[in-house]
Amino acid sequence: MPYWMRRSQDRVEDIEEDLKELEQFITRLRVGYEQYFNGALKREPLDLRAKAQKIITHFMNQPPRNSGYKFRFNQLNAKYQIYRQLWGRTVRQIEAGTYRPHLFRSKQNEQSPAETSSSTRKAPASEAASGIQGLHNALAAARRKTGETAAELSPEKLAHIVRQQTEALRKRYGKGKVRFRVVIENNRAKLKASMSKS
Repeated sequence: MPYWMRRSQDRVEDIEEDLKELEQFITRLRVGYEQYFNGALKREPLDLRAKAQKIITHFMNQPPRNSGYKFRFNQLNAKYQIYRQLWGRTVRQIEAGTYRPHLFRSKQNEQSPAETSSSTRKAPASEAASGIQGLHNALAAARRKTGETAAELSPEKLAHIVRQQTEALRKRYGKGKVRFRVVIENNRAKLKASMSKS
C-alpha cells in the first residue's frame, strides 16, 4: 500500500516498505537518467522523480523513531541528493549546449564524407559502421542488463580504449581490420576485439 494511504506511519512494516520503495525509485532514476543523457529516452523521468521526492519529504517531515531506519533513510537521501545535483548539472549543460558527449556526437555527425573515409581506414570496423556512440550505447545497455553502472563510461573514454586496443593489436599482429563487439561473460559486460586480414 502506498505510504500516503496508510493510517499509521509508525508501523515497522510501513516504514520498511517505504524505504524499499525509495531505494527502488533511486535505482530506476539512475538508469532512467543514464538513458536520457545517452539519448535513449526523449524526456527526463520526472514522474518517477516526483514519487521519490514525495517519500523523502514524508520522511523529512516525520522521521522514523527507530535509529536503524533513520540511518538507512539518511543514507538513501544523501545518495539521492548527490544524484540530483549530478542530474541537474548535466541537464543545465545539455540546455547550454556544453555537454561533452553531445558535443562529441555532433562533431562526428558533422564530418565530411572524405573525413569519414579517412577515419574508416584507421578506425575499427565497428566504429566505422556504427560509430563510437553506437558501440557506447551497446556497452551501456549490456552493463544495465548485468546490473553494472554505466555512469562513468563516456564516449570519449570508450574511444580512447578502442584506440589503445587497436594500436596494441596492430603492433602485435600487423595490419588488418579490427572489429569490436560487446559480450556478456560471467554476468559482466565486456568489449571484445578481433582482427582479420581482409
